[in-house]
Amino acid sequence: MNKKNITIIFLLVLLLQAFVHAESIKLDDIVVTASKTEKTLKEDTSNTTVISKDDIQKYHPRDIMDLLQHVPGMTKHMIRAGIGFKTNYFGNLDTSVRHIDDKFVDNANTLILDDYTVVDMKYTYQVDMLEIIVSVNNLTDEKYAEYAKMNGGAYVNGVPVAYPADGRSLIGSLLFKF
Repeated sequence: MNKKNITIIFLLVLLLQAFVHAESIKLDDIVVTASKTEKTLKEDTSNTTVISKDDIQKYHPRDIMDLLQHVPGMTKHMIRAGIGFKTNYFGNLDTSVRHIDDKFVDNANTLILDDYTVVDMKYTYQVDMLEIIVSVNNLTDEKYAEYAKMNGGAYVNGVPVAYPADGRSLIGSLLFKF
């Protein structure tokens, strides 16, 4: 091997290491919203959460997602899936499944809103200018709460009460197209 080939291989190895290093320090995106007027945290009426340096040191997060798990109302996983069956003779049947992981309700991360899975189903049938729609929401009649609030919610002995979601519901509608 001559000196030129060794130099090229050496430079390629250096470039490859620089590329790998650049990939390993990529940071997660963070969304920050702001208003045009300056307010203190006490004056702000919106739902605001501050993550301080002390919080970061306390939780030892690997990335921003680990840190956001400690923010009330944030969930790490939300999964939605659906499948549909369509025919010209028997109408359309669509089924969807939604799963939401558990999440903290309070800033101290002591109260947890349980995870839940909900199944919905919808049937549509077209007859000339008339479309018949029948939907069943929460098909399995899952008992769950979508959210709870520390500020402004219902309290029992100082503990927030979760707002229960609707149970199974049947919805029918007729749609005329002309």
